[in-house]
Amino acid sequence: MHVSYFTERPYRWLDEELPLASRSFFGISNAHFDAQHAADDYNAFLDEFVRAEELGFDGVVLNEHHANPYCLGNVMNIEAAILARTDAMFDQLDAELARTNGPWFSGASYGALDPYVLMLARWSRGFKRPARTLPHLGPYLQRVLARPATQRVFEREELAQPFV
Repeated sequence: MHVSYFTERPYRWLDEELPLASRSFFGISNAHFDAQHAADDYNAFLDEFVRAEELGFDGVVLNEHHANPYCLGNVMNIEAAILARTDAMFDQLDAELARTNGPWFSGASYGALDPYVLMLARWSRGFKRPARTLPHLGPYLQRVLARPATQRVFEREELAQPFV
């Protein structure tokens, strides 16, 4: 069994009668939104995710509900990149590659997860311990970067070295 941490990350400053009165939580005016309260909440929720990881939860669950009042969730790759600033996530990815001993995260075949991991690793390139320095992630990332399709994308986007 795996135990994960999840929260909808609600905007906590909205009068709960407002959506009941309008019979909708999507049609609430931005006049009821306070950017500073939202920023404080958003950072607190990210801190909660990091704390859940420190406490040993098997995973943290991110969700995207397009920033309605009941979920301050952002685009998932942005949140994952923020949370990737913790070394533990890269350690888990490295351990999973060691466990499966496959060239790719899905095993023998390149899959949808592989470019996602590449982008997470790319965002780590300025960290004190970038993903490329880990014993299994480093060679894995070189395999992803060696793929012709990956090279074409990096060339077309004019991305500079270091790629990861």
